[in-house]
Amino acid sequence: MRVVVLRHDLLPHEAAIPFSLTGLALGNPRQAGSAAVIGRRAMALAPDRFPASCVLMPDRGAASDNFVAAASVGQLDPAAAPLVLTVGGDGGLSALLSRGGDDARAASRDRLAAAYAGSYEARLTVGPDRLRSANFDQYEVIRQQLGQASGLATMLEGIDLGVADEAACSGAGASAPALDSSGAAIQAATGLLNQENGPRYVGVVDIGFELFGGAGYDSHFNNHLAVGRDFYRALEVLEQEIAGGTLDLDDTMVVLSTEFGRTPHIGLEGDAGRDHWPFGYVSVLLGGPVGRGGVPAQGYVGRIGGDGRAVADDSYTPADLRAAIYMAAGLNPLQPSEVFSIGDLSSNAREGSRVDEVALQNLAGKFFGV
Repeated sequence: MRVVVLRHDLLPHEAAIPFSLTGLALGNPRQAGSAAVIGRRAMALAPDRFPASCVLMPDRGAASDNFVAAASVGQLDPAAAPLVLTVGGDGGLSALLSRGGDDARAASRDRLAAAYAGSYEARLTVGPDRLRSANFDQYEVIRQQLGQASGLATMLEGIDLGVADEAACSGAGASAPALDSSGAAIQAATGLLNQENGPRYVGVVDIGFELFGGAGYDSHFNNHLAVGRDFYRALEVLEQEIAGGTLDLDDTMVVLSTEFGRTPHIGLEGDAGRDHWPFGYVSVLLGGPVGRGGVPAQGYVGRIGGDGRAVADDSYTPADLRAAIYMAAGLNPLQPSEVFSIGDLSSNAREGSRVDEVALQNLAGKFFGV
């Protein structure tokens, strides 16, 4: 296990979440989520793999633009877009994938959709080149995925994307339903990763239980014990999957990440809670390459000072973390075809080197001990 000290200076969720999920700031056209970056490599190695990557979203609270970055493709081929699945509700996806059981009408609808798509694409084409349209590209990816609905339905057999009423947390307060969508998502993620031709990356968006009228983790009031239960529950399910053998840390790396921590002092703005604190917080790496180079697997990288701020010359950034994740997936994140350049990494991560190979070697040594 590695606990990595991170820092940045973005206080709003709307800026911090996309930055943490991609390592690049809003407005950067290269901003792509880990699902697309790793999924693209998985497709290159096995073109028939579907889906190559997935993002699991709860059916409440995560539909905002904050979390869209988890599935963003930036300037990558739109075909790298992950399959986004919703966890919660009644889990009726399998029924929808059957498309009503009317194969003849489904084929007719597919031909009609293809004709309309072709007509629209022609309007985007000027000479030999086609104009880039993110919305149309997203539509085309979904349309192509629809053609693989039967295979996806087979893959999802035995994977429950619903959350039963019994999974509610009775102590969550009157504002529930406080269903355990995060626990269900972790179980679904391990099920997907164990599919022979399934995804090589699964991202889980964990927003916690709804507590005290708030939104799980995103609460600024006197909620420390309650919010602690959120994270404990996620870790409990993760431990169960590892102990049960459905998640093998020898060949899978788990990353626990967030957009920021909370202020080191209580009582901000007259209440008994804490506010956003991106100036010193941590992410955790489990399994995969961590500790395989002879350096003990358990430890921390970086320091947080007595004022709660990350020590400037001994801490890292979301870009450093994402680059390390891509290295664990077998990628060179600084290749021109990828999303990062050496200037995106902090000087601490690359130990001041401006040579790609040296910078990546330094990064791997710090994050993985290899």
